[in-house]
Amino acid sequence: MQETTTRVPLAWRALLAIIESLFDTSETTVLAGMPTGRTLLPEVVSIGFAANGPAIDATVDKMPGLGHRYLEDATIHCAISIAGGDQTDPLTLADRVGVMHAAITEAVKADPTLGGAVDSAEVTGAYSWLTAQMSTGPVVDALFSVRVKSAL
Repeated sequence: MQETTTRVPLAWRALLAIIESLFDTSETTVLAGMPTGRTLLPEVVSIGFAANGPAIDATVDKMPGLGHRYLEDATIHCAISIAGGDQTDPLTLADRVGVMHAAITEAVKADPTLGGAVDSAEVTGAYSWLTAQMSTGPVVDALFSVRVKSAL
């Protein structure tokens, strides 16, 4: 890898590409950032999601014993959101969110360097589930993060 001050844009773009390849684009909108000002499908995956905070958190620290090398440790915040439309059972939507989260987790495990964009990546073990009841039916969201590390 070439020397740079950050690999965040590379990681963000690579993660987006991996997740886009997992889902049928006629059923799922996969996007970078917040889903504002767009017509969305009932299933949405947002990479770099920032509802109430940063889309991506990152730190860069000097690596011990490696001269001028630094380690970037970044967390890319993501969301899966499914709107139920005519469904009245949020648990059915939660099941689908779980399947989508598992697919993303397995894809990152299968390519832990995100195609060479970073030195390591993993879906973190912590995530949040949110539900809402709209006039059109239930909505279930899962907020999760992908942690990436790179020597700079």
